[in-house]
Amino acid sequence: MQQTILALGALMITMMITVNQQQSIFRVQQLGYIRELENAAMDFGASRLEQIMNTTAFDEVVVGATEMAFEASDFTNLAQLGPDGAEHADQFATFDDLDDYDGFEETVTHVMSADTFRFQVSYVVEYISPSSPNVVPGSPTMAKQLTASIQSETMVGDKRANVVMKRVAIITDSF
Repeated sequence: MQQTILALGALMITMMITVNQQQSIFRVQQLGYIRELENAAMDFGASRLEQIMNTTAFDEVVVGATEMAFEASDFTNLAQLGPDGAEHADQFATFDDLDDYDGFEETVTHVMSADTFRFQVSYVVEYISPSSPNVVPGSPTMAKQLTASIQSETMVGDKRANVVMKRVAIITDSF
């Protein structure tokens, strides 16, 4: 009888060790896949932010301007950031300056290597101090920061990949 109880106890200990090992392996695999999603999100974010910075003007007053001497007071008021005029709030292809992206959200499919990922992306544009990028003033400045918050649609366990990327545009006298 004692041997049976000891054998049963040893079997239970072995099962507990096996279950803990399997949980540990799952967590390692989960973190690996989350990191893969984060890398894909960073790859998408870097290319999208570069595309935006290279194809849009700093501000609406710069679009089509013949004279390139501006002051901060010439730029879009904080309360008016976002799409304006002929731009459509759901079509970033119509955006012609950075602040049009403020509040814009999109769902994208990103192909990286042999994998395809889907992300929810939301953008925020804010004026920042050119000399102290962490300071957000209450009025227009010569610098804007575009922030993209990228979240994977895929959940791994109870986790999603979340990446926040920022790019800064500064307009100078030598524009």
